[in-house]
Amino acid sequence: MIISRVVSLVLRIAQFVFAAIVLGLTAYFLYQRSRYHVGPFGRVIFSVIWSSLSIIFAIIWAIPTTSSMTGYVSDLGKCTSVLLSIPS
Repeated sequence: MIISRVVSLVLRIAQFVFAAIVLGLTAYFLYQRSRYHVGPFGRVIFSVIWSSLSIIFAIIWAIPTTSSMTGYVSDLGKCTSVLLSIPS
């Protein structure tokens, strides 16, 4: 039981770090877009929204609770939506 909670916390921290990296990169791309008017706009906004939501949910779900399994359903939904949004 304790091992699963530690692994869950480590994965939430990794989710937070990777989402922060994506948010930082897309914020830079938005800055370049506003300054030079080059680059895609819709995909960047989509990435900013999903990475912001991922940061918020990583912080909320990193708090240890008795019902720590509730976040996995929405994680699956977020992962699926991100994978479906990748252009082929």
